[in-house]
Amino acid sequence: MGMPPKKFDFLVIVSGLPRSGTSLMMQMLDAGGVPTLKDMSRPPDQFNPKGYYESTHFKGLRVREINPERFYGYAVKVVSPSLPYLPTGYNYKVIYMMRDIMATLRSQDRMHGVEFANAYEASLAHRSVIWQELRENAWSYVEKTPGFDGMRIWYEEVIEDPRLWSECIATFLNLNLDVHKMAQAVEPRLKHF
Repeated sequence: MGMPPKKFDFLVIVSGLPRSGTSLMMQMLDAGGVPTLKDMSRPPDQFNPKGYYESTHFKGLRVREINPERFYGYAVKVVSPSLPYLPTGYNYKVIYMMRDIMATLRSQDRMHGVEFANAYEASLAHRSVIWQELRENAWSYVEKTPGFDGMRIWYEEVIEDPRLWSECIATFLNLNLDVHKMAQAVEPRLKHF
């Protein structure tokens, strides 16, 4: 991978629970002019026809082994349970995607072919408590850890008003992004419940 000129001295992290809009946010940043780290380790499919925007370097516990400064000037997706394993002492701007927990779980279950049987709703309610705690613990880590600067964004609000949120993201990152192209990257028809 060739390294572009560093446009900024931090690594943009897009994080959140699976199926919370992280791929969409990566697409928006890419359209807006932020180079994104991605490979084809997980190709596009019916659930993410534009791709997952993932990098094998930043999957799971592999994040412990990276040199973040090498990737300054890029955006990368890191699932929320891996955030505490990122090396400390570096500059991160974290866009943390939020989505209704029940919708997140249903979307993931559909992706994995789970049968929505009679006991499904009770199971969903139980898992939602656990996922809520996972999400809040990850966000708490971002808030309290030096070097991490975070912004929470609700997936549903991005779908509702992509232009507004594109402008908010450009302000948060303090970058001159193409907010028009960012907003155009949002296609509500691709929303999966």
